[in-house]
Amino acid sequence: MIIKVKTSKKTKVLFNFSFRSISKVSRKYNQMILIVDSNVYEYHTQAFDNAGTVIVVNGSEESKTLEKSQEIIEQLLHLGADKNSILIGVGGGVISDLTGFVASIYKRGIPFGFVPTTVLAAVDAAIGGKNGVNTGTIKNTIGTICQPDWLLYDYQFFKSLPREEFANGFAEVIKYGCICDSELFDYLEKYDLEYFVKSPVALQMIIQKCLMIKAKIISKDPNDFSIRKTLNFGHTVGHAIEKDLELKHGYAVSIGMVVASQLSTTKTGLQKDDVTRISKLLQKYELPVTAEAETNAVMALIANDKKKKGESIDFILLQSIGESEIKTISFTDIKKDLKKLLDGSNN
Repeated sequence: MIIKVKTSKKTKVLFNFSFRSISKVSRKYNQMILIVDSNVYEYHTQAFDNAGTVIVVNGSEESKTLEKSQEIIEQLLHLGADKNSILIGVGGGVISDLTGFVASIYKRGIPFGFVPTTVLAAVDAAIGGKNGVNTGTIKNTIGTICQPDWLLYDYQFFKSLPREEFANGFAEVIKYGCICDSELFDYLEKYDLEYFVKSPVALQMIIQKCLMIKAKIISKDPNDFSIRKTLNFGHTVGHAIEKDLELKHGYAVSIGMVVASQLSTTKTGLQKDDVTRISKLLQKYELPVTAEAETNAVMALIANDKKKKGESIDFILLQSIGESEIKTISFTDIKKDLKKLLDGSNN
């Protein structure tokens, strides 16, 4: 199955792809270089036997740095990579962020593609062309918006994922239901994480559904000026908590969505029953809805968010489940709701 994602650059998407056939989709390039998550390489070593040149990278957040980018660029130079080479990221969100960033700045841009191997990367991180690295404690402060040439989905990679990685990815799935698809939200309420872990067909359907949702949003706003910002629901607080507590991305976003939902009851009229539904669904998919953290520490990280406007920030809120809006919220208001949810706060 091939889908053309309508952005400033068309991205081919191949579902049910066999990774062992990767050389076939790369024939027009004179060189194929793969950046592969170290865990993926360990579990699936034989899959890379005839896949081209492999650069193995630790897939943790610590790799999303300018230093690691420079290290990869030096390897590309040593390999003689040029404008007719293709860089392929095989791994989760960190690998897609890093691969896309390096490819978009190396020699002012070379072709690149992704093979997502986690649910989170499959439904979100690998889609849309946002690439970047972190600076100190702040996520994604240096980056580009540049679309991949293609996305290849080989579901065999998901078989080696630990259960918590399924939960990590489903935070983003639930996000889509919250911001723009109440039918998806209703559908998720009928099942639980166990169902999707044990049903590859159902998981594939969800992945394809999420890709189409995100592709539709991006086609309207590829450069993140308007509607694309709604994809940040839960991420403003989530990114700060993720860094402060060293949580998995989806776990932190889950908590961030609860905070945003609480804020929505006073700012946009979201019903409290909907907040309860959101919280229950997140827990059903084995995600946290509270955390022990110091409010001031989290607020200090939020204050450096790229969406900041003086003493306020563009925040994604819900009018109802399936309807979202962008609203400028003061840091004072955010802090009030954070205190209710971060049990360790005495500020």
